[in-house]
Amino acid sequence: MEKNLDKAKGYIYNLLRVRPRSEKEIRIKLDSKGFDKSIFEKTITLFRENGLIDDDKFAQAWVESRLRTMPKGDIALRQELKEKGISKEIIEKVLFGKKESEEVVAGRLAEERIRRMAGLPKLKVKKRLYDYLMRRGFKYEVIEDVVRKMFVEYE
Repeated sequence: MEKNLDKAKGYIYNLLRVRPRSEKEIRIKLDSKGFDKSIFEKTITLFRENGLIDDDKFAQAWVESRLRTMPKGDIALRQELKEKGISKEIIEKVLFGKKESEEVVAGRLAEERIRRMAGLPKLKVKKRLYDYLMRRGFKYEVIEDVVRKMFVEYE
């Protein structure tokens, strides 16, 4: 029993060395490795008590990382966090407290994208910009506002 507990701890340490993980992700990984349920409950409790598994911190880090490396809108971020097993309360708290508003992120992406489409007809650029921002998970109202502002500036 003690040997399996040590194996589970070592496995979790290795997982967390690669990147932070949500509690749900750790549970799935431990289950897939065939650890006994009582073993991974003890291990997860131990890691949670030591602050190494913390869905609040994980969600915060996930959102910050996404906004830095692959910016997405609140819809996409909400979905990703939900898939990682993060509670609705934590998701809302993290998205409400993020540093940049959705409008700022969408505006930055739109500026980058619009430069790549120089020379294309205005209508085509607008459509592609709408589609791009939709795929990135931004709310329609945000997209509408950003695209309207872009075309006021670039006319």
